[in-house]
Amino acid sequence: MVILGVMGHENTPCHDGSAALFEDGRIVTAVEQERVSRNKHAPGEAAGEAAKECLDRAGLELSDVDHIAYGWYIDDPNGEEPPGEFMAKGTTFTEEVLPPSVLDYETPPPIHLVDHHITHLMASVVESGFRDAACLIADGRAETTAITLAEYDDGEIEVIKRFPIESSLGLFYDAASEYAGLGRHGSGKLMGLSSYGSPSPKRFFDFDPDTGELETPIATENHHDDVRDQWKEYFEEQCFPYRSGENESVAYYQDFAATVQSELTSVIRSIVEYLDGATSSDNLILGGGVFLNCVSNQRLYQLDLFDDLFLYPPANDAGSSVGAIYELCRALDVEVEPFWRAGSFDPYAGPRYPEGVDGALLSEEAVTVESLTDEELIEQVATDLANSRVVGWFQGRLEFGPRALGNRSLLGNPTSRETLYRMNELKGRARWRPLAPSVLEESFTTVFEGACSRQLAKYMTTTATIREEWRSKVPATTHVDGTSRPQIVTEELNERYHALISRFHEKTGVPLVLNTSFNLSGDPIVMTPQQAVETFRKAERMDALVVENQYVTRSD
Repeated sequence: MVILGVMGHENTPCHDGSAALFEDGRIVTAVEQERVSRNKHAPGEAAGEAAKECLDRAGLELSDVDHIAYGWYIDDPNGEEPPGEFMAKGTTFTEEVLPPSVLDYETPPPIHLVDHHITHLMASVVESGFRDAACLIADGRAETTAITLAEYDDGEIEVIKRFPIESSLGLFYDAASEYAGLGRHGSGKLMGLSSYGSPSPKRFFDFDPDTGELETPIATENHHDDVRDQWKEYFEEQCFPYRSGENESVAYYQDFAATVQSELTSVIRSIVEYLDGATSSDNLILGGGVFLNCVSNQRLYQLDLFDDLFLYPPANDAGSSVGAIYELCRALDVEVEPFWRAGSFDPYAGPRYPEGVDGALLSEEAVTVESLTDEELIEQVATDLANSRVVGWFQGRLEFGPRALGNRSLLGNPTSRETLYRMNELKGRARWRPLAPSVLEESFTTVFEGACSRQLAKYMTTTATIREEWRSKVPATTHVDGTSRPQIVTEELNERYHALISRFHEKTGVPLVLNTSFNLSGDPIVMTPQQAVETFRKAERMDALVVENQYVTRSD
């Protein structure tokens, strides 16, 4: 059975589209459309190029595919279709999500439209390995809903409650980001800013734990832009003395950001407490873009209401291509082998380029290129990092999801605060924004303290508190509130990256390195060696570039 999963529709408000290919019982490749088109978040784009990348990597044509699963149930007027129900669409719709000009086909395989929130749910359920789980899905919006509560039990899904679009936690947070002048996709910036402020007692939602009803001052059931606009109007009226994005200093909004973050965390906590009473499982599944909020995830884990918790790391809409495949497999009773390695979800699902950089491309640059063994490369880069040099690190398969996890990363020395400023300047980011560490699994409790989900921390989807005595040792990765967003690195998931950090540890006594995504402001994470070289060319403050076993430095 070969299934192509797709998310992304041209000329629509869709974003973060992707494609994934299922063959011989497992996902063999998954690619985000933005990585191919080079248009960040790929707004309003079909995922044709991403689909072609998946098929090309497998040596297949679209004619070799048995089914297409699309991660949105178009035209459902009520959003009440039960799990397992699909809408079949004709060739015209297929051409809108998989343009023939890209994939060169005449008669496509049948396409099945899947409930959007069920795609988020199934991606997390399958990759968790849980046989049963309470499920909370929350994002900007699905077809006509913004929050779904459900229970999964041995292949069966029972939807407990759905909340309409005006209840959207994602649109609430997005609107607050825009209101603070941080942009439409500024939710990560707002989360970072919130740590600088103090929350007010202002409440925006009212959740009844007895009935499970969620009340909001937003009164529309229309387009998501209406909800966003109404929230911004509400902030203008109720959040004195702020005005929408009009102050030149972002610090003006830090208390506002703290209040919004506090409210998001509080509402999620109340919903999870309700879900705990409404379900019988000891496991909790999260899904949807709201749960890319690392601060809320840590607070949620600290509730200790469930024995185990899992979030599919590509929790944004990119993950819907995989979730659509898993839901179609559930309905068709197709056996699925999760994309696991050594007991952990493997995020490295994209293409790899073992050939490295084309020599002709490098010959045009004023650079020096050395081909090194793994041992020589690790020694050289560990020395560079110990000497506070910034290194572009490109290896193996591309990460699937919004986080760079050691295969397409910019690396720096965490022991100097100057590294934070330098890296933010290199990437075109505000100086106050935090950066994250990649830390050796065996040293995690040495550096961090308190309750923290190890599973979430493997994928930079939670915050954790740095021990007091370590904050001055790793200031470049310590946020103003003493927390950080760690990536736990295991030898099983990323052997060479683990070896690099281990060598840095031997040299410095510090078992972590600063890790941020390999891209500049406004660009998606690099996918190909050529894109890595182009970024190196633009970023003068990047000292060295590694592409597989090629070590590249500037000749001057």
